[in-house]
Amino acid sequence: MGVDISQRISLEDSKPYRNFADSLKSSRTLKTYNFALRLFMSYRRLSDISDLLNGDPKLIESQIIEYIVYLKNEKKVSYS
Repeated sequence: MGVDISQRISLEDSKPYRNFADSLKSSRTLKTYNFALRLFMSYRRLSDISDLLNGDPKLIESQIIEYIVYLKNEKKVSYS
């Protein structure tokens, strides 16, 4: 499954996202987190960040773990 981060993904309009983003001190950290979040959302084929928060927390956790395993095994991404 290819990851296309060029698709329009809505982040800034979400209140949970704004709460998170406003808590960060470093603009560089925010930029890095945005990039990683957009990749994850693209992998999950989501266009709205609020879709990430819908569902059972255990299901969301398993989806994140699945994505990390995908990155490690398929994309050969290092832990760092």
